Amino acid sequence: MPQTTSDIDTSVVEPDPALKPTIDNRHLLRQIIIQMLYEKHCQAKATDPSVNVDHVIDFAEDLEMPKISHKTSKKLGKSLPKAQEIVEGILAAQADIDKLIVEFAKSWPLPQINPVDLQILRLAIYEGFRANLVPSKVAIDEAIELGKDFGTEGNVKFISGVLGNIYTAQAKK
Repeated sequence: MPQTTSDIDTSVVEPDPALKPTIDNRHLLRQIIIQMLYEKHCQAKATDPSVNVDHVIDFAEDLEMPKISHKTSKKLGKSLPKAQEIVEGILAAQADIDKLIVEFAKSWPLPQINPVDLQILRLAIYEGFRANLVPSKVAIDEAIELGKDFGTEGNVKFISGVLGNIYTAQAKK
């Protein structure tokens, strides 16, 4: 016999808190770094030098999270100086990092690379190949996850391909 609307349970079932995915603070910090680098990129491309795209970071809004715990927000807030240090390191080494990107993405001149993908590549190269903040394989894995966060499957393949080629070349040295 067909169900009627009165036969359907419409109560809301709350998810089990134990099944809630954990938030990796390092990944969130990398998302913030990508956003900071992207802001710097946009600022550098602005035709009007008075344009300033810097803003105070609002974790819940900037990370597009409906709710971020107070504890996580506090940890990320304390990590902002480290994020700024990494951004400054990337900007200082940008010419060398960009040479690597050009070398291993031969079909893609820098201006043609998606600006967000470019920032992800810069972060991964800095962290895993230049400053050795993390093992290169970790930097590649994180870049792929950031590509998934900010882009499409095509972006992820591009990022993976460029970083994989750099890794292979570095391993041969």
